[in-house]
Amino acid sequence: MHSQKFQSHRSPFTLIEIMVAMLILSILLLLLMRILVTSQSIWLRNTTDAQVFENAWVALDVIERDVRSMVASSLPKREIGFYLAENDITDEAKSLSACIVSAIEPPIKANSQLCEISYFFHKDPKAPSTRHRLMRQIITDDNANWNFFGAPADWYLNGASSELLVSGVDDFRILFYDALGNIIPYDTEEFSLPSRVEIFLLLFDEAAIDLPPEKRQETFRGFTRVIDLKDVDH
Repeated sequence: MHSQKFQSHRSPFTLIEIMVAMLILSILLLLLMRILVTSQSIWLRNTTDAQVFENAWVALDVIERDVRSMVASSLPKREIGFYLAENDITDEAKSLSACIVSAIEPPIKANSQLCEISYFFHKDPKAPSTRHRLMRQIITDDNANWNFFGAPADWYLNGASSELLVSGVDDFRILFYDALGNIIPYDTEEFSLPSRVEIFLLLFDEAAIDLPPEKRQETFRGFTRVIDLKDVDH
C-alpha cells in the first residue's frame, strides 16, 4: 500500500495580511518622514539662530569699541560732543540715530586722529538697499572738521557714504545716560561723556525680509548690551 503525500498549495500571505503589512509600513514611512522633516526644521532654525547671534555680537562689539573710545570736551573753543538724533525709522532721510567722536585707531592715510562715527537705521520701503540694515559711517578726513577748534554748527550732518554693520534688523536703539543716571533726550548735543550707554538690537533671519510680518516675527531675536563708562579713562 503506497502512502500519498499531500502538499499544501496555500499562499504564504493572504491579501488581508499583505494589506495590513503595507499599512504598517506606510505608517512607519510617514513617521520617518515626519522625523526627518522635524530634524531638518530644527537644524535650519538652529543654523539661523547661530547666524543671527553671530551678527548681533559682531555689531555690538563694534559699537562698544566705538563707545569706549568716545572723546568729549566742554572747554570753550575746544568743544567735542556727541549727538543723539530723534530719528524716524520710516524715513531714510531721517535715519540718523547717533553720532559720536571716537579715538579708535583711524584707517590708513587718515588726516585726523579722531573719528566721527554715525549710526543709521530705517525701515523705509522706498529705500530697499538700506532697509532693515544698521549702517555705520566713519569719517577721518578733513571734511569731518577734525581736528578743529570748537564744534561747528550741525557738525554731525554730512553727505558721506556709510557701510553695512549688520542686516536683518527690525529695531535699533542706543540710549545715553548722564552722570546722574538720567536718559539724555533725543535731538540733543552733549559735550560731557555719558556715564552709561545701552544698546538694543532686534534681529531676524535675513531670508525672511520679504515674508509677511507675522512670519518674520517668528525669527526675531533681541539683544541688549550695557556699557558702563564711569571708570573709563580718556
